[in-house]
Amino acid sequence: MPPIQQLIFAAAALVALATPCAAQTTFANAASITIADGATPPTTAAPYPSTIAVSGLTGQVVGKLTVTLSGFGHPFPSDVDVLLVGPTGQSLVLMSDAGGTTSVNGLQLTFDDAAASNLSDAGPLVSGTFRPTNVGGGDVFPAPAPTPSSETSLTAFDGTDPNGTWSLYIVDDTTGGAGTIAGGWSLTITPAQQFSAGAVAIVDGLSPPTKASPYPSSIRVDGVGTTLNALSVTISGLNHHSPDDIDMLLVGPTGANAIIMSDVGGNEWATNLTLTLDDLAASAMPDGGMLVTGSFKPTNIDATGPDTFPAPAPTPSGGSALAVFNGTDPNGIWSLFIVDDTSGDGGSITGWTLTMQTSGALPTTTTVPTTTTTTTHTTTTTTHTTSTTTSPVGSTTTMPGTTSTTSPATSSTTTSTTGASTTSTTSSTATSTTASPPTSTTTTSAAATTTTTIAPRVERSAPIAGALLTIRDSANVGRRSLLVLSRDRTIALAHDLSGGADPTLHGARIHVWSETGDVFDASWELPAASWHVVGTAANRRGYRYDDRRGTAGPVRSVLEKDGVMLKIVARAMPDVSLATAPDPVGVTLTSGDLTYCLSFGGTVKFTSARSYVAKNAPLAPCP
Repeated sequence: MPPIQQLIFAAAALVALATPCAAQTTFANAASITIADGATPPTTAAPYPSTIAVSGLTGQVVGKLTVTLSGFGHPFPSDVDVLLVGPTGQSLVLMSDAGGTTSVNGLQLTFDDAAASNLSDAGPLVSGTFRPTNVGGGDVFPAPAPTPSSETSLTAFDGTDPNGTWSLYIVDDTTGGAGTIAGGWSLTITPAQQFSAGAVAIVDGLSPPTKASPYPSSIRVDGVGTTLNALSVTISGLNHHSPDDIDMLLVGPTGANAIIMSDVGGNEWATNLTLTLDDLAASAMPDGGMLVTGSFKPTNIDATGPDTFPAPAPTPSGGSALAVFNGTDPNGIWSLFIVDDTSGDGGSITGWTLTMQTSGALPTTTTVPTTTTTTTHTTTTTTHTTSTTTSPVGSTTTMPGTTSTTSPATSSTTTSTTGASTTSTTSSTATSTTASPPTSTTTTSAAATTTTTIAPRVERSAPIAGALLTIRDSANVGRRSLLVLSRDRTIALAHDLSGGADPTLHGARIHVWSETGDVFDASWELPAASWHVVGTAANRRGYRYDDRRGTAGPVRSVLEKDGVMLKIVARAMPDVSLATAPDPVGVTLTSGDLTYCLSFGGTVKFTSARSYVAKNAPLAPCP
């Protein structure tokens, strides 16, 4: 492409980026809705659904949504259940089992996440603005309605495409009264713009906090209004065995920052979750409970705690609300710093997205071309051929012999620009390479075969060197954790030919105790049913214990790999605490007739009632 055309296309792209968000727009269906009464509820309204077609918001997403029901009347309002479904399938129960049994008529009910209160449960209902209110739960909406989501706020629709058909499904779930929405219903949509970044690996390390890769992950925002009015953040494809370990710090172009996620989700596995973080969401993320896909308030459980983000991250301001960015200029680089603050588990996200509503003048960018230099290099190729070649530029017929063809090979363009302001955009493509580990197979033939039978050995003990022991304490038992790691190459459980130490047959037991004093002394049984072979039955590489829900006790996972590794992870331990220093700490793993033993002490870091970390424990006699 000629340089001048490249410049024209670049300028056009810049103009496209600078398209501002439209002001909020209301779309309405004023046709009345009859809330019918039937002998076999739930009884569907007429029409079912009532629909609104939204168009004209091309290239934008939902930033904020409110819904209004006009002329609502019913003798028993708590009978009425209302489900909103967006064009892309998101759904929310706007109203269910609210208002009691006091008859109402002609009410104007607006649903807005920013409202001060919910609809009254017992009633009576009055006109006004309220948060979506689902008192009962378990509501049934007949087909073609989808199964309602578990969402509780209109933020469920944030970041979705508003264009298309919106559907309102209404049912009466009890016999004995009919009603109406005489003036129909309406949607008010404040559009927003989105900017996204790709995958981030949440790295596990021996010296936490461990930086993710990349660190930070960055998004460049260009061409939006210079005042940010509202912001939400979506974390996509979150995977981690212990989400409590994850800390996330968002930093805006002006330096404002917020810890949007820290120490949430306990030790329950998070698998392919999508979390939308919005100040208007109905609830915070859980502390010790399982994370689920949904919309939540940004949540930092230790709002004044010691979350540490290595450089180049700034010192966190301590807040978690996204409102800290309101009023700032969103144009520029946004950075997401992610760390894993405890050894033992890693994870990943597939990407993250900023959804923002802005106002104010667009940033002005002036681009003036001053110098354009084009250099063309040529290459001469000599070919021996007996064919005829026709090119778009000309025609050459070649008989047997030698032909020399000269053609342009490389074109480079250099452009320098000046002006009141210059914007430079760089696009790069990363290459990801996945390598499969090499497999080595050796076959040996011999003239004679000798078979050796190894008799079972009784009560064997094997001291091994420890690489890391981490114990985390908390007043919340669900957040207590233990990690034991050894990389002693003498580990040989997988090659125990007698079967006397096979945990898939015998199960196992872990014992952890303070060797001085009585700080703690705990033992946990690991049933054989939760053990699995690593590798194949014919070529065992080790064993893995998996009890992610903790049904048998605090130990969630154990990995034993022949000649390489022993790793133990435990969570929610009621009988392990750090009221005083436990140094040294003994650990044994017993399976059948074999006991591995470790003793951690010496090089330790201890914080009372919070953490104990010991590294590089030497061999010590088994107790």
